[in-house]
Amino acid sequence: MQSSGWVVEYQCPQCGGPVALEETDHILTCDFCRVRLYLVAPDYFRYFLPPRAETGEEIIYVPYWRFRGIAFSCGQPSIHYRVVDASMPATQQPFSPPTLGLRPQAMKLKTVSPDVAGGFVPQHIPFRQLLDRVENWQKIARPLMNSPLFHREFIGETISLIYAPFVYRQEAYFDAVLDRLVQRLPPDSPPPHVPRERNDSWNIRFLPTLCPRCGWDLTGEKESCVMFCQNCDTAWEAAPDGFKKVSHGVVDAEEADVLHIPFWKMTAVVEGVQLESYADLVRFAHLPKVVQEGWEQKRLSFWAPAFKIQPKLFLRLLQQVTAMQPDERIDETLKRPHLFPVMLPAKEAAETIKITLAEVAIDKKRVLPLLEQIQIHVQEHMIVYLPFRVGMHELVQCRHGFSINRAALRLGKKI
Repeated sequence: MQSSGWVVEYQCPQCGGPVALEETDHILTCDFCRVRLYLVAPDYFRYFLPPRAETGEEIIYVPYWRFRGIAFSCGQPSIHYRVVDASMPATQQPFSPPTLGLRPQAMKLKTVSPDVAGGFVPQHIPFRQLLDRVENWQKIARPLMNSPLFHREFIGETISLIYAPFVYRQEAYFDAVLDRLVQRLPPDSPPPHVPRERNDSWNIRFLPTLCPRCGWDLTGEKESCVMFCQNCDTAWEAAPDGFKKVSHGVVDAEEADVLHIPFWKMTAVVEGVQLESYADLVRFAHLPKVVQEGWEQKRLSFWAPAFKIQPKLFLRLLQQVTAMQPDERIDETLKRPHLFPVMLPAKEAAETIKITLAEVAIDKKRVLPLLEQIQIHVQEHMIVYLPFRVGMHELVQCRHGFSINRAALRLGKKI
């Protein structure tokens, strides 16, 4: 998996210094004043492609939806998946191309702010239409074209609005990046009305990476969506109105050389089928196990990786960890030398539960059609760090013995 190559230029809000971040980065660290801030958008991050040069002409910025993530489709006879990277216009303008192409990979994006001159065309095509087109463009559902599709989900996605610049001159529209003609109007025809908008609520919010409880520095890597305070042993997930506390736990290991890897542990009410205990899961999925004493009273937990990884491995981990139901003693102490970053937020982890049910089931022909009627309501969620022995190529879970390829874990940061 290669990086998408999308780089965004920011200005440090404290000193004004330039900072370049990858599109998936959440933390801005200024090399000049050393400030460290968490980036939060009210809905979507909004960027624009800078015009080629200042010409004195008014720039018309047209919005495009940008999506990158993992698409899962559940239909007979199994689950299909693909990493997708797509863009499409978020409005209907006759002069705008159908996609952004490769330009954002060849140049740096900039953030939309009130001081950007030009007119911004309103977005009125919903993001869901892009997801509908993704399945056709990327052919992720090719094996399912002649069979019912019972459920689909997009996990680990990066969603943003990218504004492409155009200018109107001499009865024609030109691409303001390449200065290339894109549409010529009939002679003597007036230019069509292009609606404009600007909303100050688009502004990015910069959150100081300080613990809301004790004021200590929060730790996390640039891709982290959950930050940790090792002073008061708390975990925090960013939201538009500030950091929200997240339940967490760490499972200890007897070995010294271990890497703790995060998983979301969720309890949920499942409507449409009987799924309350671990015994219910064994029966629902027809797992090759005999229900043992105590499983009827053991509350079912759904587990999902709290990090990004190739979809085939992601599915395997959903199935393995949920079927295992880890029940080791959990400690809240975060003073561990090696904690892998949390890169998948709780909301997206909740969206994996139907995929987990589809993947864990032995009799998929029976279970997959049930996904349409099932409703999931997550009641509790927490981050649980499980310990893994560090090998040359593999990370092996200390108690249950399943493994994760080290290279796949590293490359997952680029999804």
